[in-house]
Amino acid sequence: MNRLAVTGLLLLTSVSVAANAQEAGKATAVSGVVSVQHRDGAVGVLAKGTPVRSGDTLQSQQLSYARILLTDGADLALRPGSTLKIEAYGFDQSKPEADSLVMRLLKGGLRTVTGLVGKRRADSFQMNAGVATIGVRGTDFVARVCDDACKREADAGANVRVPPVPGYIGRVVSVQGRLSAVSGPRSGRQLANGDLIYVNDVVETSADGLAVIVYQDGTRAVLRASTRLGMQSYRYEPSNPDSGNAAFNLVRGGLRILTGLIAQRTPARFTVGTAVATIGVRGTGFDISCTGACAEAATPGDGGNCAPGTDGSVTATCTQAAPSNDQDRPPGLVVYNWKGKVYVKNDGGEFELLENQVSVVAGKDIAPRRLDAVPPFFLREPETRPDKLDIELSALFGKQADDFSEPGVYVYVRDGVVTMNGPGGNYSLNRGETGFIDRTGQRFERLSVVPTFIDRDGYTRHMDFEGYGCSAK
Repeated sequence: MNRLAVTGLLLLTSVSVAANAQEAGKATAVSGVVSVQHRDGAVGVLAKGTPVRSGDTLQSQQLSYARILLTDGADLALRPGSTLKIEAYGFDQSKPEADSLVMRLLKGGLRTVTGLVGKRRADSFQMNAGVATIGVRGTDFVARVCDDACKREADAGANVRVPPVPGYIGRVVSVQGRLSAVSGPRSGRQLANGDLIYVNDVVETSADGLAVIVYQDGTRAVLRASTRLGMQSYRYEPSNPDSGNAAFNLVRGGLRILTGLIAQRTPARFTVGTAVATIGVRGTGFDISCTGACAEAATPGDGGNCAPGTDGSVTATCTQAAPSNDQDRPPGLVVYNWKGKVYVKNDGGEFELLENQVSVVAGKDIAPRRLDAVPPFFLREPETRPDKLDIELSALFGKQADDFSEPGVYVYVRDGVVTMNGPGGNYSLNRGETGFIDRTGQRFERLSVVPTFIDRDGYTRHMDFEGYGCSAK
């Protein structure tokens, strides 16, 4: 047999062995040079359309990238300088019990959007990343195994300003009665102590409810009974607090607020909007009551049929609609300022409140006016005033440093729930959270800010290879 025939036989044998391994998926995009080593040791170069099989190890060179679509719908984006092994893969559309995806991230990083294997059974997906094992429940996450390269990336991107990836903005620290999400993907779900709050959430307390929410900049909000609160916008970066903004939307009910760093650094960027007026601050603490004409989409019994009179007074129907234990709550929008200064503004005018002053707004075209005395409603429950609550931000949100880049394993959760399991313990991360386990596997850190080398990484941020090198054919 001549040399050419022997070479052909070896190539056919390699192809045959690779073909016998179960196909896990295909490369849908490749940029630069990405090699693939099969279970039998054969090595090739990945190109668009190349099958990826169980047992394959993928290695991307510098400035190279690959996008892999698995047969169960999982989507993987392998960033430059990474090594990923697909140790085992099993998927049968009709047999969830056969689902299995085991990957090992040896170097670098990737973003994973899970498919049916990661959604049908919580224990069917596993990613090993050195000192940590990652498990998921129907999710989208970025994993990085960091050496000194992460610090170099963080330093290089320190002066690059890009909008932060949307994440969580606050955390529930106390609930009495019920607190529920009334919009967004968690609509109808009851929230408990420790649950995260996101910018698109609208939450509501029950008729016997009371809840405390703390936001990343330190703002504290106490929601009284039958209160519905949303957030129009929220942005906070600890490394650049002057760029922050917070715009709350009080639909109805009672709210007590102690402002945080956003209001302290840029007061004009902190507001609370209602149907009849907007409340602005100058570094402060205040209480709000929103019933009657103030309550948007109000239901019968909470003052929804109230209408302001031509002189700014409110009909008796409003007063009768107040809950029985709140007969001393004036209808409309009432603001009691107990620290600093606030102003109340609408189409009718603007009114500034000093400490221990109260303003009432009967309608959106009726100017705010001052009340002579603080209604007793505001003075009840002194223990729930937010400045009286013992809050430690680091315990709620972890480290607030976007330049954190210590060597170890990082996981940033874009959606769903991820677990990081290491020798030091098991930790759960929700949407918007970042977790870190050091090289020893013993120390875990919860980070409240997405590190810059993840947040500003175009390869995983958009899962788009366009513009990153040349496409392999």
